[in-house]
Amino acid sequence: MSSHRDEFNFGELPRYGQGGRPPRRQFGAAVLALLILISLVVVWRVTAGDGVVAATATSSPTTMASLPPPVSGGGSPVPSLAPQLQKIVDFGRPVYCGGGELPMVALTFDDGPGPYTQYSLDTLKAAGAKASFFLVAKLLDTSTNQKASRAEAKFGDVGDHSWNHFGLAGESRSTLESEIVRPRNTIQKYSGEQPLFFRPPWGSRDSALDAFVKSQGMIEMMWTFDTHDSEGAKADEIVNTIFNQVRPGSIILMHENRGTTREALPAILQILTEKGLQPVTLTTLLTKDPPTTKQLKDGLPACFGS
Repeated sequence: MSSHRDEFNFGELPRYGQGGRPPRRQFGAAVLALLILISLVVVWRVTAGDGVVAATATSSPTTMASLPPPVSGGGSPVPSLAPQLQKIVDFGRPVYCGGGELPMVALTFDDGPGPYTQYSLDTLKAAGAKASFFLVAKLLDTSTNQKASRAEAKFGDVGDHSWNHFGLAGESRSTLESEIVRPRNTIQKYSGEQPLFFRPPWGSRDSALDAFVKSQGMIEMMWTFDTHDSEGAKADEIVNTIFNQVRPGSIILMHENRGTTREALPAILQILTEKGLQPVTLTTLLTKDPPTTKQLKDGLPACFGS
């Protein structure tokens, strides 16, 4: 806003007589005019100030509505979830599959980000496929991996895969906070997305871990079958495992830091296309084709219809 001196341009007021002084008979009138002018300026400033205050007060509800929601015990904003996802959170059990009613599967990649991240994203995009990525938070210590995590979050889901990647069954609550809450917040910081899903390293879990994940408003995400890429399976073995075991609702475990998985990915996507199965994010799978109560209660065996 311009100053009032600029707006009223006092420097251009007319001058009266020698030295700029008004004649004696006009002196009183000039003083009175000046006082009136000053009064008008004061009134104008007060009124304008009130207007700003009034505008701020009027806009407050909108501003408050746009603020982040309350934070959880871990210090991260609690997102609003679709009812299907909230039901799974409230159930508080590990998830092994989708419902299997729609031709959808979830490709999940653990242990990233890493040097193969961009290749995976480019290959998936070219095939019109989506995926989910479970990140080890300690790897987000470089600008390259931070950038990769943002690219993954923009493309699909990013999940929490702990900080140090060790088995968490039997660990204390303080360790669970350090290995689940701290990485969740770190992943959100660098990727821009708050992870909803937590995958315990090696699938190592117990009832205390299940309860802790539930208390954080997260979903503990397991898998329908493992491609064994982290155990040394070759590219053709990974492809054959998926070919033989995939079915609607499958959650497939892979690792994005394996050269064999990188080599196998184009063939994997071709197989899924031939089988009429669409790779989607975990969020999409569990929202559009959520597991049944029996599948949540009984876990993996119920995923296969037994």
